[in-house]
Amino acid sequence: VAGAFHTEVMRPAQDGMDEALAEVDFAPPRIPVVANTSGTPMSTVDEIRHELSQQLCGCVYWAQSIEYMAEAGAVRFVELGPGGVLTGLVRRIAGSAEAVAVTDLDALSALT
Repeated sequence: VAGAFHTEVMRPAQDGMDEALAEVDFAPPRIPVVANTSGTPMSTVDEIRHELSQQLCGCVYWAQSIEYMAEAGAVRFVELGPGGVLTGLVRRIAGSAEAVAVTDLDALSALT
């Protein structure tokens, strides 16, 4: 692990995240949004805002989140950002699902 992510060391970042999230005008989700702090779906804007903040300092239930989505019928997982660590984890957890890492604009353009 490259940093103290998902621990109390991140509290100052969480405080800043709370302030930033308070300024975001979220729309109610049109598709299920799964919280990685519980591995279960959220249905309200307030839940999503809360969980986005909580994941900075709280435990992350990544495997449970992926398992929930796979059991609910997800067949493709797309990781956006540098690296591909999460893509590898998805492949181990939900082996029959497609897992793709999109690390740059070229990879995004190639995604169909």
